Parts: sequence; C-alpha cells; structure tokens
Amino acid sequence: MAQKLVTLSALAVAMFASPASADITAEDFWAAYQTYMSATDINFSASEERTETGIILHDLTATSFVTGETFSFADAILTNQDDGTVHIEWHYRESPLFDFYEIESASLSSENFIGIASGDPDNLVLENTADRITVEMTIIEGPSFPPIDAQFVVTDVQMREIIDLRDPEHIVGNMSGSSSHLELSGASAQPPEYDQMPIVFAVSIDQPSFSAFLSPIGASFGGNPERVDDNAFIDEMEMAVSYESLDFNYSSRNILGPVEIRILNAAGGMMFDISDASMNFDLGVDETQVLLGLPDLPFPMLFDVNRIDLGMSSLLPGTTFSEPLSFQFHLSELTTTESVWDHVDPGGHIDRSPISFLVDTDMLIDNLIMLATSSPELQSLTTPRHITINEFAFDGGGASYALRGGLDFLGTLPDLIPVGQLDLQLTGANALISSFLEAGLIAPANALMARGMIAMATLPTDTPDSYTSEFVFSADGGVSANGIPLQ
Repeated sequence: MAQKLVTLSALAVAMFASPASADITAEDFWAAYQTYMSATDINFSASEERTETGIILHDLTATSFVTGETFSFADAILTNQDDGTVHIEWHYRESPLFDFYEIESASLSSENFIGIASGDPDNLVLENTADRITVEMTIIEGPSFPPIDAQFVVTDVQMREIIDLRDPEHIVGNMSGSSSHLELSGASAQPPEYDQMPIVFAVSIDQPSFSAFLSPIGASFGGNPERVDDNAFIDEMEMAVSYESLDFNYSSRNILGPVEIRILNAAGGMMFDISDASMNFDLGVDETQVLLGLPDLPFPMLFDVNRIDLGMSSLLPGTTFSEPLSFQFHLSELTTTESVWDHVDPGGHIDRSPISFLVDTDMLIDNLIMLATSSPELQSLTTPRHITINEFAFDGGGASYALRGGLDFLGTLPDLIPVGQLDLQLTGANALISSFLEAGLIAPANALMARGMIAMATLPTDTPDSYTSEFVFSADGGVSANGIPLQ
C-alpha cells in the first residue's frame, strides 16, 4: 500500500510538474528530473533526439523500481530559451497508462499542456499550464460488479513545483496547483448481478486547489531496490486540497427499486500527511445537502448538514504487528425538510431540533495492513485488540447519550471476548420513546420493552429523565450493568 501511494504521487508529479532564476538547459532539466523521479520509485526513460535548440523525448516511459510496472504515456519537446529557461511541450496521448488495483486500464490525453523550467540543476522550478487534461479508465470493483467506464476531466490547470536536489540524502518536492473545474463521471455497460439497471455516477467540483510537500525516502539510496525497506517509501509527505463546491450524483436500481444518492453544494477540503512513520487524514465539509432515494423510502428525502468532519491516523502499514488506529467522525446539525417530517410525524410529536453525532476512538489492531489486500483469507487475519471510546455521542430529538470507556479483545475471530468497562450517560430517553409512540413509529409493546431496559440497565440521576450506567465486560463472557449481571 505504501509503495502504491508513492507511485501515484510520482505519477501526479510527472503529469503536473513545474521555472526559478539562473540558467538551465534542456539537458540539465532532463537529467535532474530523472534523478527526482528515481527517488520516488520511478525510472523515467525516453528515446532522446538532440536538436539545435534542445531535446525531443519520444515515447516517455515510467517504470517502477519495485513492481516493474511500466507505462508509456507521452512525448515531450524541451526547447532552450534565450532567458535561461526551458520551454516544455507535453504531448500526452490516448494510450494505455496503467493497470493496478481496481483500475483495469487507463489512458491520458491533454490539450495545450505547456511547461516552463527554470532555476538550476539542483533547484528546479517547473510551472505547467493546460487547457484540459482527460483520463479515461475502466474500473473493476469485483466479480459481482460489471466494469465501469469512467472519465476524469480537469480544465484550466495551473501547476507549480519546486524540486530541491541540493542534498541527495533529503530530496524535496513542493507542489501547488489549481483549476477552474474538475469532473469525474462513469457508467457500467450492464447492471451488477443483483441490479436491474446500470450504475451511473458523476462528481463535479468547482475551483479545486491543492498544495503538497513530498520528501521520498528513496532519495537516500537513489532508487536502488536492493536497499529499499519494504515498509517505508516516504520520509515525509503533506497534501492539502480545498474546493468551493462539490456535487455528487449516483443512480442505479436493484430488485427492490431505484437507488439515488446526491450530495449538493458541499464546500470544504482535506489534509493528508505522512511523517515519522505515521499517516494522518482529515476531511471537512461545510453546508451540505444530501438527497437519498432508496427502495424502502416512500420518496426521495433531502437533508441539510451544517458540517461533517472525518479524521484518521495510524502508523505506516507494516511498521508494527499491532498497529494503532485513531478514528474521529462528527456530523453537526443535520436537519430535514417539513415535507419529510409531515410524512414521518404529521402530528408534530417528535422534537425537530437538529441532530448531531460524534465518534472519537483509539484502537489497536493486529495485521491492519491486511485489510488493504484483496484476499479474504488475509483480511481475516485483521483482529481488533483494544478500543478506547473517548466519546460516542448523539444529540437530537430532545434526547442525548454519551458513551465512554475502553475494551480489550481476547481470543481470535469470530470468537473475540471483550473485557473492560463502558460508561453511559442518557438524557431524555423516556420522552423520546413517548414521542415515537405518539407518532405511531413504534408499537406500545416495543415502547414498554425499551423503558424496561432503561430501568434494568441504568440508574436515575437527580435530573429528570436522566440516567447513568456502568457496563463491565469480564473475561468469562459476562456483562453486568451497575453490578447487576445481564448475561
């Protein structure tokens, strides 16, 4: 997984690379760029034609030192300029580009892709612009899904990259870029085995921009695969992405009926970084509308969400046997339309206040890296060993709950035994049950059962309709609430 990440990063560099002051020649640029690509696990080669004004690179080819994957994807004309820079014409062509993971094949083409290289051989600046870049690909999701033909298009591209080669032990690349519009769309030629119509999806993003910092650990051994640590291909990497709006559409139909999912007017960004053998990912989305049309819903339902935050962090895969994983998810102030409420609760019995949901956990997992494989046998080796619930909370409908604590897991899957303690705080539960009962959403027998469970497993506090409980899980499989055995 780590190796593929760097391969993709290197491909992005190759596609969108970036001029400084001082003089540089076409020969200097080509040699320095090959050195940088080598440090990122990619060997760049081409058939070189020397001209009076520079170099023409025919059949530009990238080969991974580690996997041996090779793809030929472009020609380039490097022309020396009177001001000490190099003018670059990238001619990406519609030819096979790569084939890995769920992507069976892909091809790339571009319109008016121009670069200017400046600086000196040890400290390059490369600035690229393109009217349009298109990647067409065939995605294979699995044996039960048909191939999906997809197209990725980005327009009005501007990219800048600074490549610092002054210290061979610490080669650094800094990239930034933007475009006016990005679009990803696709459709399956036939439906999946369990569907009755093809899958169709589209993602449209306005004003995307990004910045990235990459220091490949390969720089310390010059791309020599015999000196590669299989578990580490990046010394440091940071990437930030932001956008002004995002629209997502998905439609299909299964045996129960049509499926439609839309995400509208989302604005936000994400941050990804690797440093000190750890990986961190953060995603934030503001003021989003979500439309769900599902077979068991009477009509498409529209929801508004004030903000969504998602965060994950872990050690690099393979760093340890038992790998820590932190996960945070926060959905803030979800609301829906009165037309939905009129269908669900026409009498207005349920509190219409916004819903918020929070998950904050730290975990320790054996063989976490195995989840990235396609083998069910290897995936089954992934085993949770510990979870700390910093907070698992819900607030909405006039009720709230919060769960905190920690559990160790003994044994092996599927017979894991949790051992530890979880503390629960519950407010407004009985009032919520009453409102659901009055709205006709639950039967009286189910309401009675829910109230009985609250009475049996919790202790009341001084605040009306507020309860606490202490759940203890023992090594013999027993569970108790406030000292009373539940099983």
